[in-house]
Amino acid sequence: MMSTCLTALIVLLSSLQLVVSKNADTPLLPLALPLRGGATPNPSHPAPKDLDWSTFGFSLNNLKTPYMYLDQLSGSSSHATFDGSGGGSGSLKSGWHNKNNPPKARTLITKHKPLSLEPSSTILNYGQGLFEGIKAFRRPSNEIVIFRPQKNAERCRRGCARILIPPIPDATFVEACKEVVRYNAEYVPPTGKGALYLRPIVFGSAPKLGVAPSDEYTFCVWCSPVGNYFKTDSNATQTTLLSSVSPITLLVSRSYTRSCVGGVGGVKAVGNYAPVFKCQSETKAQGFNEALFVDAKEGQWIEEAGASNFFIYIPHPNKPGGTLVTPPLNNGTILAGVTRDSILTLARAELPDVTVEERPINLSELSSASEAFCCGTGASITPVGDIHVPSVTEEGEETKFIFYNGDRKAGEVTEKLYKMLHDIMWGEDKRLEKKYADWITVVPPLPK
Repeated sequence: MMSTCLTALIVLLSSLQLVVSKNADTPLLPLALPLRGGATPNPSHPAPKDLDWSTFGFSLNNLKTPYMYLDQLSGSSSHATFDGSGGGSGSLKSGWHNKNNPPKARTLITKHKPLSLEPSSTILNYGQGLFEGIKAFRRPSNEIVIFRPQKNAERCRRGCARILIPPIPDATFVEACKEVVRYNAEYVPPTGKGALYLRPIVFGSAPKLGVAPSDEYTFCVWCSPVGNYFKTDSNATQTTLLSSVSPITLLVSRSYTRSCVGGVGGVKAVGNYAPVFKCQSETKAQGFNEALFVDAKEGQWIEEAGASNFFIYIPHPNKPGGTLVTPPLNNGTILAGVTRDSILTLARAELPDVTVEERPINLSELSSASEAFCCGTGASITPVGDIHVPSVTEEGEETKFIFYNGDRKAGEVTEKLYKMLHDIMWGEDKRLEKKYADWITVVPPLPK
């Protein structure tokens, strides 16, 4: 009798919940019916939407996912912090601890919608904001995972400190990303056909006339399913993906620089990207895929390729193996890429014949390299086919460095690193998956 009443009560509550959810922006979690013995169901994620995933590129793909995460915080830059409660903790006179103005409790997953901003907000006038880029993958088992969101949380926290935005606690950041993936699980592409790209963004949203930090901040996580950053064969699988990527061409920028010592090149500030649009446009108009940026002072030291980190591989002349080199982060002009960190870790631990160095790379060293590649969350690992270096003077000649010819599209070390990285992401190598288990955050499905 008691069991029958309990079941009836659960059905009634579920019905009430559905009625409430129809009148709210926020979807409510369905109730999970208990099983005998106190066990709970183990539901799986929904299958991917029936879409032509092979046509997806690294763009919005004329598609809008239904849900996003949205939080706002009022508080001074030095004391306030997001805490994932929908209010956070602040210390302004009208902050969260003011007894006459208590925080409003609200669910932070909401329907995807435009954000409303005052024309005088600090993000619009002074660019006080930064963003992150993260990917979630669907494995062959239908398990959905996020790759190293903790590293993005750490980088976001450092970036917030640089431009005086209240820090987002790492746990809050990661949970926000997980919830966005859970609610948009149907938009995680099938295995090997792309990823769900997450875009956490935090910015000053209060009106302000003086040049100073905002008094209110907005933290939003939205997402979009994406294909590959650079064009590939539409029939490529996860196994053949790298071999289907055409090596890209880079043009060293002589007219523009991306960052300078003492600036914000080392954080993902929103203002870092628009200044390179003109350079990118001119580079592509000349037939190249991306610009290769060098240092602002001497114009001889490689920094980043487009929005990606850059690596070269220099083989040893008289013995097997070689040296994998990438520019260092110590002067604050290069972004601390999560993929960059993953590659460095894998190369040091898994490639015994490869020496890894983080040091400056002069343009002249390109002649010694047999492989070059770019890497990033968007680009993953993308081989570089050739690099064009214009002369410093109009009278001089352009120098061209060629890395791949014929049918070979990626070097041996590039291929090994790519395979290891993606085997961990997709769960294809059990040894690597176990060893680097902390790189993977499993997203639990919504209860049914």
